[in-house]
Amino acid sequence: MRCFKLLTITTLILLTTPLVFADAEPTFNHASLNVSVSEEVRADTIIATLGIKLQGKDSSKLINEVNTRVGKALKELTRFDNIKAETLDYHTQPIYQSGRQTGLYDVSQSIRIESLDFDAFSKAVQKLQSILDLQSVSYQLSTAARTASTDRLTSDAIKRFSARANKITTDFGFNDYRLVNINIGGASQYEFRRQKSRGTAEMAMSAAAPAFQAGEQSVSVSVNGTIEMLK
Repeated sequence: MRCFKLLTITTLILLTTPLVFADAEPTFNHASLNVSVSEEVRADTIIATLGIKLQGKDSSKLINEVNTRVGKALKELTRFDNIKAETLDYHTQPIYQSGRQTGLYDVSQSIRIESLDFDAFSKAVQKLQSILDLQSVSYQLSTAARTASTDRLTSDAIKRFSARANKITTDFGFNDYRLVNINIGGASQYEFRRQKSRGTAEMAMSAAAPAFQAGEQSVSVSVNGTIEMLK
């Protein structure tokens, strides 16, 4: 359900005497207006990062284990057509203490998954948590949802600007107005809510599917410009 909230409507009236410059027409009876509208839109995209980090003396064994688990996770994800997946950073590095190598190694890799289908996403995470550790979950607007919201707000802001311009023109005793300049801009304020997991892949072997609920994010559009009031 969309909820519109008018943030600001600021009107600055500039009644000017004619200003004459070389090769320029005089300007007068100008008014500057600014209208801004916003709405709260529920995030429709869910994103998670899952990974594995192992430590030990046998780097070859660690690498093999990490590769096996990540490969198994990616294969599991092929069962979900509506989930996008990509591999992220892969690290293999020796561990040092007091400037000296300890003989231990860290090997790690993570994957990022994204979906518009929260139910399928939850089931996928449930499967993957038996293989990898869930590191974080966040939410955002898809490009389609953000564009749709911006289009709605732009239309509303233009209507409000026109209504305001008409009222100002009438209140000052003029019959009509024309646009001198107009600027339309938009902004999105995203509150990426991030959840951190608790427990390891081994602890999640028999866990129930996790529940995810996205919050709302603010999208706003402003229209500002100058009109010339006409007799």
